[in-house]
Amino acid sequence: MLGILKKYNEIFLTGMYCICILPFLSIADLHNQLGIIYPAWLVIAMFFFGCRLLYKISKQDCTLDKFHWAFLIYQIVVCATSIYNKTFSWGMLVVSISTSMLILLMQYDAKKILEGLVVSIIALSLVNFGSVCLNFTKKEVFFIGGKNQLSMTLIPTIFFIIIYSIHQTGGINKFAICAALINFMSILLGGSGTGIIVCGIAILAIIGQQAFKYKKVLMGLVVGLNIGLICLSNLWLDSPIWIWITKLLGKSNSLTGRTDVWQLFLDKLNVNWIFGNGKGAEVFYIDQWGDKRIFNEAHNIFLEIFSCSGAVGFFIYIFYFCNAFLNLDYKQKEQRYISIAIFIMLINGLTESINNNIMFILMVAFAHNCVFEHHAQNSLQVLAKK
Repeated sequence: MLGILKKYNEIFLTGMYCICILPFLSIADLHNQLGIIYPAWLVIAMFFFGCRLLYKISKQDCTLDKFHWAFLIYQIVVCATSIYNKTFSWGMLVVSISTSMLILLMQYDAKKILEGLVVSIIALSLVNFGSVCLNFTKKEVFFIGGKNQLSMTLIPTIFFIIIYSIHQTGGINKFAICAALINFMSILLGGSGTGIIVCGIAILAIIGQQAFKYKKVLMGLVVGLNIGLICLSNLWLDSPIWIWITKLLGKSNSLTGRTDVWQLFLDKLNVNWIFGNGKGAEVFYIDQWGDKRIFNEAHNIFLEIFSCSGAVGFFIYIFYFCNAFLNLDYKQKEQRYISIAIFIMLINGLTESINNNIMFILMVAFAHNCVFEHHAQNSLQVLAKK
């Protein structure tokens, strides 16, 4: 009897994580259709995370290491800067508190959080694939969102399902392969040029995964690409190579106005470069058709972090990110695929603000959790030998 109750309790817990993580995935159709119910859903999810965290802390000590402290301090810096610059919103606070509690819950419920997330994204993948098949001739907005959202959501989805498969079976099973193919077809039929290119890079990364022994070199490559794009892209706009690359991505040579947006965010940072302009800070420009376009995201991960929290927040962010990513063990298959996933998401982050994406935050948190658990197991083995 107790075994049956325990089984149902675990299923219930997975279901609750599934339901409570879902609104943080920023699904366009859910947001549009639910209206005022959507923010209420976020608050209910925050309440569940809080209750679960308090319950687990009452049963077991909560261990805060450098990663946790840096993550929490970063959230405080972003909120404080946003309040000062009048870009703060209550929705932002709910998301920040919920994300922080979810990260702390990782040390207790990592497996259940992963299961809940995977159930959510599998359901979303199937529904989105249906919407893409019905509307692929229009290639505008699908269930998950527009073309950019396809790459930002579906590529991490592929990796989360693969990582879950490795976690459960030790390898990539047929179900994970089928899920990956469905999501790739969604990106292809949806006409996401960036998504197709990033998927191609992901395949190459998996084939050449031995390169992930040298994570510091790969991080240097990502940093170099970001600096080159943000600071030098305007010098390359008319070069034949740049035009060829942007055509390959299915974009204009200004990357659909991104180079203009980057320059505007850089100009705005000249005033508040120490603490930034807060999350949701806006810039606008007049496009080639004479329309006023407003952006509240920098469309680049590094520039977005700087915009949200300045140099102070940037170094805190890099500290907790490196604490997780650089400590991943290449020899452990699950950790190896997490490092590949993070690298691919960073490549996508060259033209998207993925640092605000819950999928990226959770992937980094899972990286830290794997490292944390691996170190804990090693310590127990050492104590056992003594």
